[in-house]
Amino acid sequence: NRQLYKVTTTYAAYTAAATTKGIVIATLPAKMKIVGFYTDTTAAYTGGAVSAATLEVGITAEGAAQIIAPHDVLSAAILAGDADAEMGTSMTRAAAIQGGYLPSWTGTTAIYATFDTTGANTSALTAGSTTFYIETEQF
Repeated sequence: NRQLYKVTTTYAAYTAAATTKGIVIATLPAKMKIVGFYTDTTAAYTGGAVSAATLEVGITAEGAAQIIAPHDVLSAAILAGDADAEMGTSMTRAAAIQGGYLPSWTGTTAIYATFDTTGANTSALTAGSTTFYIETEQF
């Protein structure tokens, strides 16, 4: 049983008086394997004195990168997840077990998208949007 989750966030979701802000974009049920994951930043992030911005996706906490590795979302729109080098530590081709990543057999799994900025806090952002596509397989 395959299912596709689609979640869109804008710069406003990452607003904080800090240079790092993580949010939960999805919570997967137990026995749910991730078989594909893409981040589609359709509008680059901009704002104030922000001189660099990266986005990563993981499960253990804010700042983790098991699913999608940190990638630049400030200089241009970008699709991440279509190359092995863009995948996080648990989603690379070498790490995939039976064609995917099974974070938990017994409990739910929160998926965190974490935004990191340089030059100013994330609250300085004034534009930007990312859609996350999560392809899953339920046991």
